[in-house]
Amino acid sequence: MPFPIQVALPAGSALRYPEGMTQHKLDPIDQEIVQRLSHDARISNRSIAKEVGITEGTVRQRIKRLQKDGLIQFTVVTDSAWQALPIFA
Repeated sequence: MPFPIQVALPAGSALRYPEGMTQHKLDPIDQEIVQRLSHDARISNRSIAKEVGITEGTVRQRIKRLQKDGLIQFTVVTDSAWQALPIFA
């Protein structure tokens, strides 16, 4: 099932891309990968490959390309309660 990407813009405004960026379209396989990552960013490449029906290497390559092109990024979110505690390595 394709993952529709929609952007809501104020009336009368146009979508502008930062200098040097162009509009990217995700093909159905990229959409499937992004959909699975959006539900669980810790899912393994092997699991994605099995679910989508492609090789693990293809998943890895596509994720790297999506990151390089700035289309996806992975972010760590911490629990604010832990921020007050000292961290020992």
